[in-house]
Amino acid sequence: MKTKKAQIKGIGIILFFTILVALSNTVFSQIDTSMNQISLNYKDFLNLVIQNNLEYAAEKYNVSIADAKIEVAKVFQNPSFAFDWAGEKEANTINGYALTMEFSKTIELGNKRKARINLAKNEKALANAMLSDYWRNLQANATLDYLTALKQRYLFEVMLNSYQMMKKLWVS
Repeated sequence: MKTKKAQIKGIGIILFFTILVALSNTVFSQIDTSMNQISLNYKDFLNLVIQNNLEYAAEKYNVSIADAKIEVAKVFQNPSFAFDWAGEKEANTINGYALTMEFSKTIELGNKRKARINLAKNEKALANAMLSDYWRNLQANATLDYLTALKQRYLFEVMLNSYQMMKKLWVS
């Protein structure tokens, strides 16, 4: 009896390990994603860099802010009017009243408004120049990165070709 139980137990253990090995191959395997290729030409790559670069977007907003500053510089300052009323009262006797009115208007002499507008226009020109400079630097860096990626791809293809040739020589 012990031999039959031992045989059944041995077959059970072998069957268990066989199933475990079969399942472990599918359960613990991973998909190799290191060789996924995305074909991307230079123009599309540059467009993606421009669309996804937050600093370039911020530089574009600086130009819009400079436009708004020009419009603010063109506006005349509003006059201000103030009115104040005060009364003194002590133990049911009224001692007096005070009324104060104030009107103020800023009068700019010496072409201050024109100078403010010119300053805002110069700031816009500076923002445009900085945007152009940032664009050129971004394009240069993106071009270098694109060319580096192309170089790496071609080096990989050469190494893969060399490996395949050596493998053929070894097999034959």
